[in-house]
Amino acid sequence: AQRVGGLATNGAKWGVRLGIISQFPEVVFNSAAGADIKQTLNTVLVGHIEEQIVPTLSTSLGFRTDLLSRCAATSFKPNGTLLRSHWLVRANGNYTYCG
Repeated sequence: AQRVGGLATNGAKWGVRLGIISQFPEVVFNSAAGADIKQTLNTVLVGHIEEQIVPTLSTSLGFRTDLLSRCAATSFKPNGTLLRSHWLVRANGNYTYCG
């Protein structure tokens, strides 16, 4: 975790952007280097989630619950027939729904 945190902090100075794929980002953020990792995340993508995880993600990612609640809707689930998925994207503080 320390190495990843160092990469996140120092790499950002050189243009390196760290990506994290996690169902439980709070585990990453609560690690030894979690604060450094969280500080350098400029872009966050959220796909379909379960309603009960909304409060936890709101706290760990800093998203408003009303934005995350839309991600828990049935209409936000991936559609295998149409090969389509939906995403809430936060990039540099701006929120956009895609899909």
